[in-house]
Amino acid sequence: MHALTRFDQLFGDPFLNLRHESMEADLWQPSVDIRETDDALEVFIEVPGVDPGQIDAFITGFTLTVKGEKSRELRKTDEQGRDRHIERSFGSFCRKIRLPAYVDSDTAQASIEQGVLKILLQKRDKPKRIDINLN
Repeated sequence: MHALTRFDQLFGDPFLNLRHESMEADLWQPSVDIRETDDALEVFIEVPGVDPGQIDAFITGFTLTVKGEKSRELRKTDEQGRDRHIERSFGSFCRKIRLPAYVDSDTAQASIEQGVLKILLQKRDKPKRIDINLN
């Protein structure tokens, strides 16, 4: 047996798989589309395989932050199965999306259909004003 082939059999595959898995987990970011109408912003985020209970979204200023995690537990393999090639991504993600307008976070709505998270944000003409009582 050629020495390089033997080395690859002993060490190549496990290191390649570990490196690939960790790189994918670190780089996974769901795709985002934003549609703007006269009175609203619609944000679409691809999150197939992510449990809706594992998604958190909030607005700070002009930034919409969406965090979540796709668990490896969704993968099913038998006891004899070994991963030889992995392209699906797993792990946590955090997307910070700069919004092009003031929005009313109190009326925000979110839903998931066919692996796409849709967040509907109503626009505001100006930032929310907070009245301060000095008494």
